[in-house]
Amino acid sequence: GRSLRRILLHTGGTLTPLITFTRDGNNSVITGFSGTFTSHDDSDQFGLGLKIVRAFGAVTLVAGIDGSLETAAAASVFNSPGFDSTSDADYDRAIVGVYARAEWRVVERLLFSASLRYDRASIDFKRTTADTFTPSTTLDGSKDFSNVAPMVGWTYSLTPGTALYASAGRTVRFPNRDELVGFLATALDLDPERARVYELGVRSREWAMLGGSISFYWMDVHDQ
Repeated sequence: GRSLRRILLHTGGTLTPLITFTRDGNNSVITGFSGTFTSHDDSDQFGLGLKIVRAFGAVTLVAGIDGSLETAAAASVFNSPGFDSTSDADYDRAIVGVYARAEWRVVERLLFSASLRYDRASIDFKRTTADTFTPSTTLDGSKDFSNVAPMVGWTYSLTPGTALYASAGRTVRFPNRDELVGFLATALDLDPERARVYELGVRSREWAMLGGSISFYWMDVHDQ
């Protein structure tokens, strides 16, 4: 408690730490005319983040760093008359991101915002497969991804409860475990899915019990 208060005093802003932990497990059985497919996977994900908010007159700055570590193991079996196949996979993914966002109240009713985020992902995987007619084979390796995502936006307040807004930026989605080393397909050459995003809209809440928004949204996606 004392050390945290000293950090808050030194930065002159609000410092917020965040720690998360998620554990998940899935089992599935699919039976069809050709056979039965059974799968099981377990995953643990640990996240850590730190964010600071500080005001400099008409400008508010938000900056931080966050990261996550995911470990997962999966086993799949396909049984059919005269043919069986198995797959066992281990998967580790670490993501680290740093970001900064600035909001500038140009005049009383006009707010300008700009942000920049950098993410880097490192993935290690190993998958062993075998079937009735093929000896056991092992695929292992690693992949690294990185991305820079900028965004700018404007908000104009028509009234205290109604505002027009516009934004433009770039987003990214890294390949997940099933897409890279899934049971039915392996695509180690996948690139991150990147997109340019544009949005224009209006939102209103003139009454406490009634509010809404209308937006026009367009996304140009590459490597989907």
